[in-house]
Amino acid sequence: MTSGFEKKKSEKGYKWAGTALSALVVFLVVFVALFIFKGPFSSGNLSVSGLCGNLSMGGRVADFSGEVYYSGQDGIYSVNQNGTATKVADGKALSLNVEKNFLYYVENGKLTVLKNMVSASVLADDCASVSVNGSWIYYTDSKGQLYKMTTSGTGVRRIGDVVVKGTFAVDSGYVYYTDDRGLVKIRTNGLKDTEVILADDCTGYFAYYNYVIYYQTAEGVKSMSADNGSGKTLRSDSQLFNYGNNKFVYLSQEGICVVDNATDAQQVKVLKTETVPTALYITTSGVWYDTADGTLKFVEFPSADSTDTESEALSEVSTSDEAESVVSSDSSVLSSVVE
Repeated sequence: MTSGFEKKKSEKGYKWAGTALSALVVFLVVFVALFIFKGPFSSGNLSVSGLCGNLSMGGRVADFSGEVYYSGQDGIYSVNQNGTATKVADGKALSLNVEKNFLYYVENGKLTVLKNMVSASVLADDCASVSVNGSWIYYTDSKGQLYKMTTSGTGVRRIGDVVVKGTFAVDSGYVYYTDDRGLVKIRTNGLKDTEVILADDCTGYFAYYNYVIYYQTAEGVKSMSADNGSGKTLRSDSQLFNYGNNKFVYLSQEGICVVDNATDAQQVKVLKTETVPTALYITTSGVWYDTADGTLKFVEFPSADSTDTESEALSEVSTSDEAESVVSSDSSVLSSVVE
């Protein structure tokens, strides 16, 4: 026969267990809600590989842990820190993204992943551009509609009714993109009531990095906070620029101008080039750039302790068919890169 004391003790135990279970349920609900609402990131520091500006330029170049991947005329190559080039895939690709041992890119309108730099497979048959962010892939189709899926290719779903007309970037639970209204920001869940127009004067191209956006206008390049569009400042009258890895680079009549940390206009470094760039790609060590004939070239950043306002490129490598045959045949130390 159960005593009154034991009965009360048992009831207290049940109440304690019920309270603990309720607390656990509340915690799980809040955790899941925060994950869905906030998205896969808690930081705005995107890797150099996924730089919005590089991808918006076409994404022919990506940088991951000091190793550069670039799309040549006949395939995709990697160049290590010693300058040794290795061909990793055939075909001509765009929107290169590197995440550890996986290379994501667009080839012939298909989203492709190269696993362990060996085995290629198609994740989506209709893809115009792609940005890989942690465990998620965001991509647009040929109509500009924005989708997301896991890096394994599962869970494909559209992001609201977003239609990208120009550039997009994803970070910290938000999608930044351009359409006919200008530069727009919306939660990755696609809910319409989370949408904000940050800049109605944006003409289509922008570069996002670390909660700061540099964007193209009729006047030139402006910068602003990615949080609410505040602090709009005209940075340059150039129409060709990139921003990432804490560097603002833009084209001027003197060459490729580099502003470290993009804060002090008095510390402009000029990288001399032999040809006029048509696209600028930022990597850890310097700037790769396209030219009108499709050639891909490289100039190195000036040293950090350099005080000259104008600095000759420490090295410049160009592309040619001869270089292509050397790189693909024996993977020799890179003296020039592939077109």
